[in-house]
Amino acid sequence: MSRFVNMSDEIVGIAENEMLISGRSLAGQIEFWAKIGRAIERSPQFSYERIKAALSAQIAYDDLTFQEQEVFHEELTEALWAEPGTATKTLYAQLTGPGLDENGKTIFPGDQS
Repeated sequence: MSRFVNMSDEIVGIAENEMLISGRSLAGQIEFWAKIGRAIERSPQFSYERIKAALSAQIAYDDLTFQEQEVFHEELTEALWAEPGTATKTLYAQLTGPGLDENGKTIFPGDQS
């Protein structure tokens, strides 16, 4: 059964470049990557839970395997470049001065409204 899935232009572009090299279709390339990712996550030498624990400073980075460290770096990079959420923006505004809430309203440190 086929389904349509929205994907970022960046991932689709990378998959399009890779499919030219691999000889797979676009869908085939993305499915191939999904199968690899699934296999890695199920590997006894790899634990995504450990990566999440390291990202939240619950375990040391040095305790991760080499493969886990690679994914840790990818996740950290993505998080650093991601748009902060409303809670983070609100906290930052409260700590640094006036800011905007999720409705675009100016908020000031200590505002409870």
